[in-house]
Formats: sequence, structure tokens, C-alpha cells
Amino acid sequence: MQEKRSSILEAMSGYGCLAKNVAMNHRGDLTRMQLEVLLTLHYGGQASMTELSRFIAVSNEQGTRATTPLVERGLVKKRRNGCEHRVVEVFLTEKGEAFVKSLEESFIDDIAVGFEELTDAEKAELIDASNRASKLLWKALKRSWTE
Repeated sequence: MQEKRSSILEAMSGYGCLAKNVAMNHRGDLTRMQLEVLLTLHYGGQASMTELSRFIAVSNEQGTRATTPLVERGLVKKRRNGCEHRVVEVFLTEKGEAFVKSLEESFIDDIAVGFEELTDAEKAELIDASNRASKLLWKALKRSWTE
């Protein structure tokens, strides 16, 4: 059972590493941590600074240091929570969303170039395997969310 879990985690990590490597190639002058903040807010939506820092596995201070330059560049916005003034919420601006979307387009373009090097049979095999893996992972995760 432990081997199966390790294999699943390795496969999921592999997809994540590929995506992050492409994003790092197109990040411009952003640090790895700043890129992580942008991607987290894009895919996860608005969050408190504490939630964001916890998700990217850094201290609140490190999360704040990574986020401040993004605010200065207009990619991220901060605001105090209306009910709890000590809580600072962060979210992507339209400019931030556009930046992440351009990263996604670069990612797709890079994959398309590499995809052309595969034979038709290899392309079909990769697409089928990815679709099956995605469906099975969603099924497994969905079950854990309802328990």
C-alpha cells in the first residue's frame, strides 16, 4: 500500500514540477517565492496572508516579503478584512491575472513544441494516460471531501 501511495505522489509531483519549471522559465524578474504567491492566488483565489503563507509553506514574514513587491507592481492587492481588522487579505489584480494567464499560455506553447516530437501513438498514449489519471485522482479526492 505504501508503494502505491508513493507512486501516486511521485506522478502528481512530476506534473507539478513540469509546470513550475516552465513557469520559472517565463517569470521575468520575479523570485521563485513571488511566482509561488501569484500561482497560489490564481488557482486558490483570495486568501488571508496567514492562509497564503501556510499554503506556500513559509512564515508570515516571508510571505509578506514576497507579496510586497507584487503589490508595488500592481499584480496583487491587499486589504484589511471588514470584520477582523487584524486580518490582511490578498488577491490578484486584473494585471496579476493577465500575467498568470500569459504564463499558462507559455506553458501550453512549450508543451506543444515538445508534443510535436512524439509519434502519433505516443501522443495518444499520453493523452489517454493523463485523462485516466485525472479522472481517477478526482474520484479518489472527491470521496475524501465528502467523508
